[in-house]
Amino acid sequence: MNVNSDHPILGALFEKWRKEKDLNINTLAKEAHICTITYGKIKKGWM
Repeated sequence: MNVNSDHPILGALFEKWRKEKDLNINTLAKEAHICTITYGKIKKGWM
């Protein structure tokens, strides 16, 4: 994760939910009303 992240735990939380619910990235992004690029930025801690 990016050291300068505003929300460093948000990406980990999304991954935890994705694995618990057995969802793929496209499904999770659709449910969260974000695009997959935004999901990637959140996962890396850039947002």
